[in-house]
Formats: sequence, C-alpha cells, structure tokens
Amino acid sequence: MTEVIKAIVDYAFKNFGLVRIFAYVREDNLASSRVLEKCSFKKEGTLRKAAKDKNKFIDLYLYAITK
Repeated sequence: MTEVIKAIVDYAFKNFGLVRIFAYVREDNLASSRVLEKCSFKKEGTLRKAAKDKNKFIDLYLYAITK
C-alpha cells in the first residue's frame, strides 16, 4: 500500500497542480497511520468526536503532505 500511496501522491502533485493533500484516519487504525507516515505525511492534529460509528462518536487524525 505504501508504494501505491506514494505513486498517487506523486501523480497528483505533477498532474493536477495540487500543493496539499490530506487524509483522515480513525484513531484506532494504526496501520493506515503508519502507511501515511512512511509516505511523508505529517500528523497535523486530532479531530475530536468528528465521526460517528455504530452510535458512538470517534476521533479522527488529520494527516497532510505538501508539495
């Protein structure tokens, strides 16, 4: 998955004129957080109780990478 994310980010920066790409990750999804970190995404913060899952509010982490 790391290779795929790196390729998508590279393609998006080169072909769409983007300067920033971001992703939200559930706080309990450690594997996705690790993949983003390997792809040079930086954790910018925590969105507290930002999503609802099975009648329970959960926190989301915000990751981003800039060109």
